[in-house]
Amino acid sequence: MRGVLIRHPFGIQVELIRAMAYQDTVYILVNNANAQNQATNTLTAGNVSMGHIKFITASTNSHWTRDWGPQFVFVNDTSPAIADPIFDGYPWVPGFRYPSPYDDDDAVNAILAQFFGYQHLPLGVYLTGGNFMCDGFSQAFSTAQMLSENMGTVSSDQFLDVLENQMGIDDYVFTINPEYYGIQHIDCWAKLLDEETVLVKELPASHPEYDRAEQIAALFTTQNNHFGQPYRVIRIFCGLYSGNNAAAYTNSLILNKRVYVPIFGIDSDAIALQTYREAMPGYEVLGFSGSWYHYDALHCRTMGIADREMLRIVHQPFPANTVIPSSPLSLNAKIKSYGNHVFLTGYPKLWYKFGNSDTWQSQELLSTTDPDVYHAEVDIANQDTEFEYYFQVIDSSGREMFKPLMAPAKTYSVMLSATSAIHDLADLNSGFKLYPNPTANSLNIKLNQEAKQDLELCLYNLKGQLLIKQKLPPGSAIKTISTENLPTGVYLLRLSGTKSSLRRKICIVK
Repeated sequence: MRGVLIRHPFGIQVELIRAMAYQDTVYILVNNANAQNQATNTLTAGNVSMGHIKFITASTNSHWTRDWGPQFVFVNDTSPAIADPIFDGYPWVPGFRYPSPYDDDDAVNAILAQFFGYQHLPLGVYLTGGNFMCDGFSQAFSTAQMLSENMGTVSSDQFLDVLENQMGIDDYVFTINPEYYGIQHIDCWAKLLDEETVLVKELPASHPEYDRAEQIAALFTTQNNHFGQPYRVIRIFCGLYSGNNAAAYTNSLILNKRVYVPIFGIDSDAIALQTYREAMPGYEVLGFSGSWYHYDALHCRTMGIADREMLRIVHQPFPANTVIPSSPLSLNAKIKSYGNHVFLTGYPKLWYKFGNSDTWQSQELLSTTDPDVYHAEVDIANQDTEFEYYFQVIDSSGREMFKPLMAPAKTYSVMLSATSAIHDLADLNSGFKLYPNPTANSLNIKLNQEAKQDLELCLYNLKGQLLIKQKLPPGSAIKTISTENLPTGVYLLRLSGTKSSLRRKICIVK
């Protein structure tokens, strides 16, 4: 992101503006010169870095820049554009559209397109930003309210056609409406942390909308991400701050390497911040109080401004439980500078290490005949451990990007095997069970059928060090191993035969 968009009069506290302006540009919409002077005086008194403040003159009616602000696309993957939906309020507010008090807000995107020099793409449909969540590829999520909001303007099929043709969304997923009554925006219930991970609200079991939250979480577990793998679903507990009003922790802003989280002055604030820190290692997670509601918090009142010269890395990770046989390991990544800047010497770079080593190695990726696709091969001969890796690129403008986004704190990984031929254990995979998991002193491994050959059980720590190695002889269907001498932590268990291997994670809690 090149920055974040807010409006004056402010709907957020000066402390939050000061934090965002510490390392990013804050674009502020003001009605006129007098309003700009008022904003300047307020920000100066609040010790905001004015060198990171830019004012844009545009009249506004509300502070919900997320809902009526710009949606960014690259037309033909080259030209930056602002996709401009219709906005004239909220269906749940009495008098919605009769007449609309939001005409000024609806006109802002055309002004922004001119200000930033981006192409302006009127959509002709409603796409209220707080109810639109996109993975950065071609998948988007909204609650069913999005379709209801467009009724009377376009049909559902016409809406989907516009999103596919203008924004490249060809996989649009709609959840149930999460509330009995209310704004029904998805950003108060779920948040994509990256293209593989979604954070979903968890309510107290006594809450009247508990079942709806669980249905939404269950829906995400059935969805595959852009790479054809199930989403990693993380729950964030949202305590009650007033009656049945629950904290909207998913209504946060990810701005480059920081996460700004709304807090509500309740005990679950600390748990929520820790949930973000564990889910997004390498990011700075900051909590801010404000005039937040369960249906309107920090994300609603801010809107990221995309960097037209961004660096982007796309890499398809290995599916879970993949085991790679002994051979050169080939890795590809699509790496693009949208500013057409050259990469610095030695970049793009692959960083990797083997599980039994604390030393990271690196090598430059080489270009291929496919545009923007780069390639590396790593010798993994006779390796029988975990292989961790990530990508890094720096261009001549000074921009830097990692993949995964949280690298090097979070990496990709795959298990390696010194066995020359590895095939899928499809006959065992469906019935391969570990229990109890989490466990304390012992772990049971159960197969859906008796082993037809010698199988080997190996337990590794996350450094790839072998801790337990036992045989499961032919005719066996269950095996118990002792974990009483192992400390609390996450471990990798591998079940392998002469031609096949399966891998699972287990958690030991003392």
